[in-house]
Amino acid sequence: MLTLLPLCVLLFIPTLPYLLSSSHDNKIKLWNWDLDWCLLRVFVGHSASVVHVTFNPKDDNTFASASLDNTTKIWSLGSHSPQCTLGGEEHQEGHLDGVLCVDYFTLSDKPYLITCSADQTAKVWDYQTKRCLETLKGHTNSVTAVCFHPVIPIIITVSEDATAFIWLATTFRLEKTLKLRSNSRCFAIGHGTGSYQAVFGCNRGPVLMEFSLEIPLASMDKKGTIVFAKHREIYVGSAADKGTGIERPCWGYEEKLWDFEGHHWVFRHLLTTCDFYPESLEHSPDDRSVVVCGDGKYIIINNSLPRKVASSGSALEFVWSSKGGHAVKGDSSQIEIFNKNFDKKGTVTPPYSVERIFGGTYLAVSSSDFIDFYDWEKCVVISRVDVTVKTRNIYCSESDDLVAIAGDSSLKILDLNCEGGKTLSVAEDKCVLDGVWVMNCFIYITEHDELTYCVGGRSEATVMCFLPRPMSLMVSPANPSRVYLMDEEFNLFGYTLPTSLIAYQRLVLRGELVQALEVFPSIPEEERISVARFLADLEVTGYKCETLEDFAKEEARWIELGYVPPGTTFPQTSVQAL
Repeated sequence: MLTLLPLCVLLFIPTLPYLLSSSHDNKIKLWNWDLDWCLLRVFVGHSASVVHVTFNPKDDNTFASASLDNTTKIWSLGSHSPQCTLGGEEHQEGHLDGVLCVDYFTLSDKPYLITCSADQTAKVWDYQTKRCLETLKGHTNSVTAVCFHPVIPIIITVSEDATAFIWLATTFRLEKTLKLRSNSRCFAIGHGTGSYQAVFGCNRGPVLMEFSLEIPLASMDKKGTIVFAKHREIYVGSAADKGTGIERPCWGYEEKLWDFEGHHWVFRHLLTTCDFYPESLEHSPDDRSVVVCGDGKYIIINNSLPRKVASSGSALEFVWSSKGGHAVKGDSSQIEIFNKNFDKKGTVTPPYSVERIFGGTYLAVSSSDFIDFYDWEKCVVISRVDVTVKTRNIYCSESDDLVAIAGDSSLKILDLNCEGGKTLSVAEDKCVLDGVWVMNCFIYITEHDELTYCVGGRSEATVMCFLPRPMSLMVSPANPSRVYLMDEEFNLFGYTLPTSLIAYQRLVLRGELVQALEVFPSIPEEERISVARFLADLEVTGYKCETLEDFAKEEARWIELGYVPPGTTFPQTSVQAL
């Protein structure tokens, strides 16, 4: 009796009149529709159902298959047998359950593919060396579909646990978790060529989403010239100064964005086109160069005319030294250090697994449990700081030994002048997306799009405003009273900092009360509430304000102690803000 087994996948070959089919009979078949659907070849090698096949976008003569026998195989159209097998008994690092989907990496020439499995993981493979590069964990049910996005350097995984995970395709770090609507179980991912969109095939209907890098890559030098990335293209531009007559943007809640002002681009020219997708972009501290990094490569561009590529190389990470020079890290834990002329001058090889490196006043090297801060010149550790969460970024103040350590869910500000790094402040449940140091003040944007500042690391964080969408943050040392923000559509906006308030807070924290009293009259009336909150947070008097009478008592005490000038009055709404 003839038994008909259902097909699992049908796949057309883009450049040939061929179709591939896979089935629960453990076989893959090749058909030619120009020859009246003639069966050309049967591919045999799997020992269980073949549930997915996909072609290599760089070579239409090869394809990969995923099977419930826990393996992925790569085939050539000209052979019945597989070229190689990933997983199974031959590989201890393979999947422990059936492989459900496979996809090729398309953004570069790297020989990568990704698989996902009923064992709740996805794996990134180098199919030339047959080595598993990374195992992506986090889903709580079978990972049913996976793909490398064709435009943005991200990996998308979906699962029967009704979630979609977004991973960076370069570091394989989990960036975002998306909860699908109505607890939909997802089984497929689709995307169009050149599109930022992706569609998820779910048991409760399709879900369409649009992805982007959200925060644009941009950097501003001391003259106000901006270099930014748009896809693979690098542009250089300059914006008009404040007062160009541009209307303020209307974002629906202007009362919290009253200080924003749009800027015209005076010029904006294409600088160069990268052969990789940019993931970071930054001016050197001396403004001589701009580095663009991505996909394990970097290029250094001269920041003066003629702007040409001065150096390039391979590295997973690249960081600048505030004193000139840079450091790079490759596949191993070895870190190479170069001077400002791009000549190699030293090597650091920490005796532990290096997760990331960070630049600035110090060369910061992070492991899973601590961060070592190296002296750039001597290449020796000057301080070690223990960490309990994964470090996203480290921001060093140029004028002091203050360091802001941004973790996945916290912000810690340290003074490295003290042995082991004295902790000045810790903010839990704070994820910093971007940050800069200005006037001994750390200004940053949180994951909730709050533009926030913290003076000297010793004051409570103050939210200045709420941004309408994710933006990158820049500042020009020539005008430290103003920060600039760029959205994903490359619109540029300015925001004036409360410089008098920040200067007052900084002087109070230093104990320079005479100078603080001189600055106080320049603080606008509407910012006096922030002064009251600041002094209350310092617990200057020890009073607990619960009524207007309590607040009046505290006002009098602030005047008596010399924190504010005689005769100062605060709005009555200040007590509600404390």
